Amino acid sequence: MQPEQISGQIVRVRSRQYLVEEVVSKLSPEQDTKVSLSCLEDDALGESLEVQCMQMANIDPRF
Repeated sequence: MQPEQISGQIVRVRSRQYLVEEVVSKLSPEQDTKVSLSCLEDDALGESLEVQCMQMANIDPRF
């Protein structure tokens, strides 16, 4: 899946729903892709989370 197909998607991470705000693709083979998220849960609304993904193909926006 391409980064532009993921931005704006709602995903589940750590049992919470997040909005994917930005995807920064890896610049070299040694780096991971960085995904910036914003929490959609009432008790943590808007809290940021950044995750590193080794392979974008493993990201599934369904939950």
